Amino acid sequence: MNGYYVTIETCVTYTTFVEADNKDEAYEIAKDRFVAGEIEPDNPNPIDIDSVTVKDAEE
Repeated sequence: MNGYYVTIETCVTYTTFVEADNKDEAYEIAKDRFVAGEIEPDNPNPIDIDSVTVKDAEE
């Protein structure tokens, strides 16, 4: 079994180590852990803003 570091980028970056047979399996394992909230963000208080969208509130 091989090991892979999987990085998931949202507004915050998450990186986790996964033991898997291939990259596709590593991705699926990491995705499941991310959805379950099992991966801590690399930097929980990001200071860089990539993009922001502001919309009018609908009444």
